[in-house]
Amino acid sequence: MSDDAYILLRVVRHWLEGNGPYYNPGLPPVQVVTSPLNLLLIALVAFVSSLFGAPTSDAPVIAAKALHVGWTPLLLLSVYLLLLGRRRTAGAMLGAAIGGTVALFPAVYFTSGMETAMAITLVCFALVAFQAERWTLCSVLLGLAFLARHDALLLVILLALLRAVREQPEERVGAGIRFLKPFVLVVVPWFVASLILYQTATPDTLAAKMAQGGTPYWPEAYYTGLTIYYTWFSAAKPVWVLLVLAVIGFIVSWRSRSGWAMGVWLFVLYQVLHLVAYSALGVPRYHWYYVGYGVGLGLMVGAALSVVKLPVGSAWLACAPPALTLYLAWGRLTGPWNDDHVRYPYYRAVGEYLSQHPPKRSVGLMEIGIIGYYAPNVTVFDFGGIATPDQRNRIARIEANAWLNTDEAPDKVVIRSERHPLEPDSHPDFEKFYFLETTFQGGEAFKRGLQVWSRRADET
Repeated sequence: MSDDAYILLRVVRHWLEGNGPYYNPGLPPVQVVTSPLNLLLIALVAFVSSLFGAPTSDAPVIAAKALHVGWTPLLLLSVYLLLLGRRRTAGAMLGAAIGGTVALFPAVYFTSGMETAMAITLVCFALVAFQAERWTLCSVLLGLAFLARHDALLLVILLALLRAVREQPEERVGAGIRFLKPFVLVVVPWFVASLILYQTATPDTLAAKMAQGGTPYWPEAYYTGLTIYYTWFSAAKPVWVLLVLAVIGFIVSWRSRSGWAMGVWLFVLYQVLHLVAYSALGVPRYHWYYVGYGVGLGLMVGAALSVVKLPVGSAWLACAPPALTLYLAWGRLTGPWNDDHVRYPYYRAVGEYLSQHPPKRSVGLMEIGIIGYYAPNVTVFDFGGIATPDQRNRIARIEANAWLNTDEAPDKVVIRSERHPLEPDSHPDFEKFYFLETTFQGGEAFKRGLQVWSRRADET
């Protein structure tokens, strides 16, 4: 579970404690959660777990883990069904199972608490409904996928256009509208609720990420993040075998005109558009954005293997890859986690300290997840701009530390001793404004420790 997952969990914790679904209660509302559906589901499961005695400090984490354990096999199943289509050959079953296994690799790691697996699973099930020409079901699932991650709108547009093109010219507009009606009925209630709760219909996270990308703080182009697949698929050595199979699957599915190939191709096209759109928007390289591309790779690998002719009696082999994968992943899925062990215990200690020694106004943080979760009563000033809208504008102007001599400055800040340009200790006048309050151990991640600094009285 990455630090970013705890941003949503802090919102859920505040909600359970009666402070509403907000990251910083009492301030103008900011929609820091990218996925409305993930927020609602985690809040629901957390509420149920609290009814059975889980404290509000633990219930959101329990809910996130429970949903991760649930969505992971569903993702495997959705990829399997999408690759299988209406085929019942032994080769198709085995190829679909192996494709699902490959797709599962990037979805298991560091995505608990995030919406990634949920969104991709709903997209794959929507495409399975598309293969079966279950248009209403497809549209409803796309609505849920959109609420899981709004970039599913790219696929919604593709399928609406495809649905319209399949009709006679005079019926195309009506067919497209009929297809979109269930989608609209699913998403509109959240839009209304979002406007009431946050005064916006879209997540503030996108604005923050666009402000970050392309600046000296996040200079790497989004598409360069594809190199992370060498890490994710390192267990499949040599990695080039997967790439060769994916190319073969690309050719096989391209030459096929059947329904299963169309479903696979639509997912891959959606991911290509996703890559182009995020690169054009200058979004920074956050690892969970790339999981869908790994699922697309799994689909291509499965497509290549699914056309291999095997004896009828060998269909039982299709059970082996997913069963082995889930067996190997079970320990990862069910714990013991405590989560990002490199940073989690050190961030938690800082959060608990801040909860016991709260600032008068706010605390400035670079990573606002774990520390913010364990300091729920503390207002957070977000150096990255997600929870602090004014900071986004400073980042876009390459003036991230311009708040140092303003009234908005937090009276405490947490420093990781990394000299990150978004953190104020990189500014030459930092110690003019702040003095060291205390230092915590930082383990391997923060060799010089984690430090809490306080604002000097004459600078407040």
